[in-house]
Amino acid sequence: MNIRLQPQEGELIRSDSSGFCSGSVLLNDRLMSYCSDLVKALLLLAVSAAPAWTATLPHFDLETLSGKPVSLPEAGRGRVMLLIVGFSRASQTPTGAWRGRFDGDFGKDPRYAMYQIAVLEGVPRLIRGMVVGGMKKSVPPGRQDKLLVVFHDSEKWKEVMGFAAPDDAYVALLDPNGKVTWRRHGPFRDSDYAELREQAKAIGGK
Repeated sequence: MNIRLQPQEGELIRSDSSGFCSGSVLLNDRLMSYCSDLVKALLLLAVSAAPAWTATLPHFDLETLSGKPVSLPEAGRGRVMLLIVGFSRASQTPTGAWRGRFDGDFGKDPRYAMYQIAVLEGVPRLIRGMVVGGMKKSVPPGRQDKLLVVFHDSEKWKEVMGFAAPDDAYVALLDPNGKVTWRRHGPFRDSDYAELREQAKAIGGK
């Protein structure tokens, strides 16, 4: 729909090449109202198109690589918890980098917890046992209680972590109440880890 606004005598109205109101000009009341409505509509459209953000981690019943049941976020209640999620075999490299750095800085502090999560729902059922067996051989026994395997709810995990690309590492920092306070995805970057470390220290009082 085309809207044409007629200026009153003696008034100057200009528009830029894109058709939006711009410049230092004198606008009448009708044009000001139109611009205001347009801005509100654009803001509403931007908000509705924004990706969903999960502020509090929903409940998950999971199992460690060693076969022990774990419930999240309950397993981290009272502690600052880092979740490192991978959705593909190629994500092992960046997720491993996140795990190694966080474990080195916070692994011995009882105020912190960390779980690495491997989402394997896409693995065919016939070979899942073989895949898990291979993981048990490659992961030291001392780390198997902190590695969770996921064979269902992959779409739920994608929503929670803001899934974009399968080979990225997805990282979320939770406060002692299970609220997500920081989230990133992509390759491991020193700058991102520095930001995470400061956030974790602030929440945990380290």
